[in-house]
Amino acid sequence: MARIVHYRPVKPPVDPSRTSWFTRGALLGVFAALTLIGVLAYAGPSAAVVAYRLFVDGVWLVLWLAAAEGVGTLCLGAFLPDGVTVAKPVDARDAGPGSPAPLLAVTSVALGLGVLGLCVLGLGLAGWLNRVTATLLLIGGLASGAPRWLRRDQGDEGSIARRWLAAPATWEWVGLAAAPFLAIAIVGAMLPPGLLWSRYGGGDPHGYDVVEYHLQVPREWYEAGRILPLHHNVFSYFPFNVEVHYLLAMHLRGGPWAGMYLAQEMHVAFVALSVLAVYAVARRAGSRASAIVAAVVVASVPWMTQLASVAYDEGGFLLYATLAIGWAMWGLSERQLRIRRFAIAGAMAGLACGVKLTAAPEVAVALAIAATSLLVIRRRDPGEARVAWIAPILAFLFTAGLFFGPWLARNVAWAGNPVFPEATRLLGRGHFSAVQQERWERAHSPRPDQRNLSKRLDALVRQGLLGWQYGYVIFPFAIVGAVAGYRSRGTWLLVLLLAFLIFFWLAFTHLQGRFLILAVPLCGLLIAQIEWRRFAPVGVVLALAIAIAGWVPLDRGIRSYLYGSATSGAASLNFVDVLGREQFWPMQEFTEHVPEGATLILIGDARAFWFPNPMSQLRYRTIFDVDAPANADAIEAWTGASDAGAGKDAWLFVSPEELDRFQKTYAKVPQLPKWALRAAARTGNGSMPFIIAPQRVKRGDGG
Repeated sequence: MARIVHYRPVKPPVDPSRTSWFTRGALLGVFAALTLIGVLAYAGPSAAVVAYRLFVDGVWLVLWLAAAEGVGTLCLGAFLPDGVTVAKPVDARDAGPGSPAPLLAVTSVALGLGVLGLCVLGLGLAGWLNRVTATLLLIGGLASGAPRWLRRDQGDEGSIARRWLAAPATWEWVGLAAAPFLAIAIVGAMLPPGLLWSRYGGGDPHGYDVVEYHLQVPREWYEAGRILPLHHNVFSYFPFNVEVHYLLAMHLRGGPWAGMYLAQEMHVAFVALSVLAVYAVARRAGSRASAIVAAVVVASVPWMTQLASVAYDEGGFLLYATLAIGWAMWGLSERQLRIRRFAIAGAMAGLACGVKLTAAPEVAVALAIAATSLLVIRRRDPGEARVAWIAPILAFLFTAGLFFGPWLARNVAWAGNPVFPEATRLLGRGHFSAVQQERWERAHSPRPDQRNLSKRLDALVRQGLLGWQYGYVIFPFAIVGAVAGYRSRGTWLLVLLLAFLIFFWLAFTHLQGRFLILAVPLCGLLIAQIEWRRFAPVGVVLALAIAIAGWVPLDRGIRSYLYGSATSGAASLNFVDVLGREQFWPMQEFTEHVPEGATLILIGDARAFWFPNPMSQLRYRTIFDVDAPANADAIEAWTGASDAGAGKDAWLFVSPEELDRFQKTYAKVPQLPKWALRAAARTGNGSMPFIIAPQRVKRGDGG
């Protein structure tokens, strides 16, 4: 039976008579007030709508997190023994005293989110996921935590929480610098999906992926009533440990567009938990000062706020990966409970792999190799057996496979390849043709002009080391932290992981800055190796300076979207009036003449989430699901037809701009036939999308 772990506080209870107004509870209140003020200030004329959204979706968000905490705490008890107490620094070489309480708290929520996600996967595959079962899932999570929350006995979690809130806040006040970033992330999450941040900062993160598959695939699963493979959207074969929560949001709120803001707020929560995870890992190993400086620095990196605002999956990846690293660091620091701690690290690594396939090499494999090396080479106890490393690493690999396994098994059943559409040459290409396989591989490889080493290193410097989205200084300060903590096994683990990440990014990715995002928590934890208590003024100034430097471009960017900005090249565009709207259809001006109930086929455009047509009347393909040679007819290729008559009874939505982009970016992309090009010329819109009516398709000349 699973056991609930109770951790007694390291310090004696705080005497309420000696506390001041500057308590942790007051700090949380001020933080929440500043964040809310910032959100409403950005929202401007839409403040009332945003406030309503925050209240309604916020209730569901809190219930979701509370259910996760209940489930996670129960599951965490299966990994750790009863009555564990940590009342001393866990590593004498780390600046202490370290407290495990934050790490246990964040791990409980993360583990609960992972378990809930796997439950959604199971229910969805069985066809049993609906509004009732989704609600029951949350109720079950809340019920699992209710007995602990309702207890008021001396020494229980409620008493510990009250004492923690009543304790004076010291270094934690520096955390207020993170409030503006959370405000931008929340107001960004109130924009309809697909808008942020493509016009600002180089085009990535780009909203296209959100409306193509991060929200579109859950939308199709919602309408189908089950989780099933989508042969027109290859991304449905990806592990979806975050997107299943978006599917849960759609069921809880009663529809894809009713749940899209809750889904985006869920991703904000994932990223916020990732920042808290950095604090928790740093606090476990060191002082409060080092932990809060590291957390503020990580929260101030522009990438974190940009990613939080959109319904991506990097938030889950960062949360699980950071906790996997943190528990491995704890396992390395002392022999007691090492196997159990590595088992928890493996569970987090497995959940990370279930979010993004790249976590398999970057987190699971890299952690296993780095931890094995440190356990073998840097043994602290001369009497420790040379084979003592085997059991912890096996425990790590076993639990990683246990939590990643459901996604692998699903893909084996669907495509015969556990990681499809990756490794197709080695494990099988599923339903892909040779053309599709080649297109996928070329699209996820460096461009021809970036394939030599010097160009790759140049991309690393521009997009990573000196990229504004990484905050310029996080890498240099990480080097300082690595030097400061060079005696610690944990520091060496972080250095090895960062080196492997950079190597993997250079050698095996298509050199997008976003795929280096794991470097942010790694650098943050390295910065935490500096003992900031000895340099208090420097630490405060550094945290605030980095926060201001990160906030300025984000503030300019979000305001350019909300109110328009000449500097962004889009002074005529503003979206402040659409904040919080469900009825936002960017393509309505092109499709307004399509009769209700008619079938609409998207040619070249996969942003299907922008179209309210039920999926029974909407057809589309991603570029990777087009199975046709380059000399084929694009109309036939996108409709999946063997002859030109397949789309004659449907309206066609043609996007020349997207087709042109595909021609320049991907391999062997079919072109529009001449009659469709003539139709585009007659519209007078150039590269703008246009509609072809069924009768014009039948004539084969565009009318």
